[in-house]
Amino acid sequence: MKYVLWVLLIASLTLIGVGISHDGTPEAAKWYGSGSFLLFLVTMPLFLFWRRNATNIGRYMMENPYRPKRNVEEEEQANEGEKPISNR
Repeated sequence: MKYVLWVLLIASLTLIGVGISHDGTPEAAKWYGSGSFLLFLVTMPLFLFWRRNATNIGRYMMENPYRPKRNVEEEEQANEGEKPISNR
């Protein structure tokens, strides 16, 4: 996936560069548009999807030092006698 993203990035930048070099011709907008489309609507979503799987979000979460620790076992024991709420 890494190499596919590099190829897509180089291709999109090349297309944008070709559009810049053909500035003033009627085809310049096609080159700009296809390079931008490839970069922003294909390459970036693929990159974000690829990096999402490799990121541990818990590393970036901050804990509140003033909040008391939650004891899950005590909460489960306290909730055992309660009846479930019916949906009416």
